[in-house]
Amino acid sequence: MAFADVVLGALCLPLYLYVWVGPSYQLWDIAYEIQAPLLTFWDVSDTIFSQASLISAVFISCERFFAVYWPLRQRTLSMRAYRIVIAMVWSLAVLVYIQRNIASHQLSRASQNKRLTNTLLFVSAIAVLSWLPLVIANYLIFVHEADIPRNVLFYYIINVINFINSILNPVVYVLRIPVFRQWLSLRFLRRHTVINDGVEERDDRPRAATLTSIVELRKLTKDRGRKEEWSEQEILSTNFAFVFEAVLIVAGNLLTIAFFAMKKKLRKKSLLLVINMAFADVMLGAVSLPLYIYLWVGPHFNLWPFKASLEILFFICYTIFSQASLISAVFISCERFFAIFWALKHKTLSMRAHRFAVFMV
Repeated sequence: MAFADVVLGALCLPLYLYVWVGPSYQLWDIAYEIQAPLLTFWDVSDTIFSQASLISAVFISCERFFAVYWPLRQRTLSMRAYRIVIAMVWSLAVLVYIQRNIASHQLSRASQNKRLTNTLLFVSAIAVLSWLPLVIANYLIFVHEADIPRNVLFYYIINVINFINSILNPVVYVLRIPVFRQWLSLRFLRRHTVINDGVEERDDRPRAATLTSIVELRKLTKDRGRKEEWSEQEILSTNFAFVFEAVLIVAGNLLTIAFFAMKKKLRKKSLLLVINMAFADVMLGAVSLPLYIYLWVGPHFNLWPFKASLEILFFICYTIFSQASLISAVFISCERFFAIFWALKHKTLSMRAHRFAVFMV
């Protein structure tokens, strides 16, 4: 026990002062490359020697108890028996460290799994809220023929709100996933490169909703005429909103893919669907949304003529990529549900199973 206490005072306590106390009071700074291994070494040595000291105290009490109640037997104990007890002390100290490490990793993994699940549910809620206005408006107009504002800008505003989900997702990941936030701050502050966090975007607009909006826009155009004058503020604000959203969608999802590509520890099979959805959203922002601006927004403001030849291309691209993003979101929710209720079976799923799920999407 005295030896364990000597090591605690000569090694563990100075390390504690160096890696914890000094930096917390800003007395000195330690580079991460040096601090990380020192923290690991301190954790191992502190746990083993402190537990060895504590277990030695317990064994001393047991030895004294044995000497008091069975003095004759205690006198017959050889030095070998005491050496075996000392070996047991250090073996138990090492086992305590291993057990604590395993329990800590399991607790940390469970906590991360729960946090990831809550994050995905929160993102799903945002997707529903951003998608509802478009669904409700089309339902009221084409099912109940409700008398709501028949204005082109009204539908553009609804579509802008629908795409806002793809902008809010990066913010959610920055706030909810510490690793993303650390990676972003490291790249942005130290290397001055604009890098977003893990983005999980979801443009959950099915084709039917988009088709009805376009049909209504055609009716409005036909009723009001192509030569209608629009204010400069309306033209600039509408086009800026869509272009700005397209840039953010592409940038955010590309940074998401780059983040997972650069972080080897995060190349997990459970996040393969997230990367797949990010790729689908990149294509939505890079192809579908610019085509929407070119085919519908520009012509309605008389900026350029309508190109009917690109209409089929828009519907093909938008339908495929939007449905891929939506189905990926559904599969992600199912995967999280499976991970919570059948945790052991979920751990046995191979990368091949997740790749097959991406192929099904």
